[in-house]
Amino acid sequence: MSAIDELVRLTNKGRKRLGLVRSPLLIIHSKKDQTVSPLCAEELYQLASAASPKSLHWFERSDHVITLGPEKEEVYQLVTTFIEATVHAAVKTALPGAAHLDEVDETFPGH
Repeated sequence: MSAIDELVRLTNKGRKRLGLVRSPLLIIHSKKDQTVSPLCAEELYQLASAASPKSLHWFERSDHVITLGPEKEEVYQLVTTFIEATVHAAVKTALPGAAHLDEVDETFPGH
């Protein structure tokens, strides 16, 4: 089996399982990506119907390697914000009386 055949098989298998994803999902894509069609980001978002929370964000000026493109700082900020919000929400849900988490937590200095 060629590498391309294996990639197609694996991609199809992944698509069929996206509906099982229940974890947080952040999809970031550039409208100018010339390697992967922006339609793929829309498809992933729709197929991951059980993911929670899930978010799809578009960038306008970057190409495929968005983390090295002209919008990389915005991408880094978006990822950081998503992770912090997701972790914060999960901790508040998991720990009774965690409403105080909006205050500084010395367990994680700098956060």
